[in-house]
Amino acid sequence: MLIKLLIALFILILFILGTFLLFNREQPFFIYQPHNLKAIQRLMTITACLLIIVGIIGIIILFIGSLELNLITLVAGSLIVGLFAVFIACWG
Repeated sequence: MLIKLLIALFILILFILGTFLLFNREQPFFIYQPHNLKAIQRLMTITACLLIIVGIIGIIILFIGSLELNLITLVAGSLIVGLFAVFIACWG
């Protein structure tokens, strides 16, 4: 039961991060000005959409799937955020 609670917390964090990136893609992001760099703005939009999709899939798996299937949510969410960080670092 504790594992399901922690996975639900991870999914909540995915939704929060996804909506933050989606609604703030016009705002300055760290040292970048997304309104000047359309590639970063596009990267933020794609990352936000992917995080929200993974969150939705994670909720479905959480309620109807087994705990082993939730590994998909954990790995996919971590990979998306990790790749976003790598791409942002490459622009720096």
